[in-house]
Amino acid sequence: MTINSSDELYTETIDKLVSDYGECKINTTEYTDGLKALGITTIFEINEYIEKAEEARYEFKMDNAG
Repeated sequence: MTINSSDELYTETIDKLVSDYGECKINTTEYTDGLKALGITTIFEINEYIEKAEEARYEFKMDNAG
């Protein structure tokens, strides 16, 4: 399976959303709106991505604590 440019853009967009949320640049509503704009709409998918972003946010806060 090869990754085409649209798949790469999709992945990069999700990674940016996760990163922005993790770094507290966007809030939960903005994050989920971004996911929905990419076609991620089921509660199961959204919750999975929220968990991923929460881990990123935790790591960011721990790295910048102190």
